[in-house]
Amino acid sequence: MQFSYSRRQLQNAAGHLSGDEEDFYQGEIRDIILTTIEEALSATENGTRKRDVLQDILDNNPCAHLSEERRQRVKNLFKGYKSLTGAMRQELQRLGIEITEDGKHYKLTYCGDPRYMVTVGKTPSDNRSGSNNAALINKKML
Repeated sequence: MQFSYSRRQLQNAAGHLSGDEEDFYQGEIRDIILTTIEEALSATENGTRKRDVLQDILDNNPCAHLSEERRQRVKNLFKGYKSLTGAMRQELQRLGIEITEDGKHYKLTYCGDPRYMVTVGKTPSDNRSGSNNAALINKKML
């Protein structure tokens, strides 16, 4: 049996996916979905239907890689981290990261959502502290 569908019919058959999460910044959820598809595509064998479908989605929906730009900004901020400077605070706030002090640590919360909170020391324990902090922030929040 051979199936023949127009692009319009396929679009209607696929429907529109939705959930209850909201963008923390414009295009965030779309960016997360498309970068996840890119990652899946790189792990999918050539010559398979799955790969062709994933590639078609990416070909027709360009990804702006907004989250990657944001992750790079965090990496740059924490390079050589010694303390949380005023300039760092401002940049983190521009990224939607709220900062509160908690004894010997700072609590960083992404867009006011307690599900996305990390703690960083006020003073670094070693040379890798800044890189480790950036990696943790990027994994949990971005």
